[in-house]
Amino acid sequence: MRSALARWLLSAMLACAVGCSTAPPVAPQWPVSKTSPLSKVRQGMTFTQVVDVLGPPTAQSRQLTAHAFNPFAVGNEGQVTRFHYVKLGRVVFAGPDFRGQDASVIAVEEDASEPGYE
Repeated sequence: MRSALARWLLSAMLACAVGCSTAPPVAPQWPVSKTSPLSKVRQGMTFTQVVDVLGPPTAQSRQLTAHAFNPFAVGNEGQVTRFHYVKLGRVVFAGPDFRGQDASVIAVEEDASEPGYE
């Protein structure tokens, strides 16, 4: 009984330590060239605001971060979502959170060789 409790406590502490890191999930890349449509995107914008500015993405991709495995975590840092735009680049969002809300732009990656899919 004691060893099961000790293992549970150790795993809970490890999950908290891994998920509580303050490092952003991706390194922000800003600014982009002033002539690019991506220059209209600002940090903190939502999915809807980005689609209003750039139109719908040609593809989307998602990736879990270590924060997703922390049982005490709150907020939108558990997942990174990327909108891919052909020959423009990518818009990177933190989120959405576990309720499917609160995604916000954390980076824009200008890339003229972007194929538009993952």
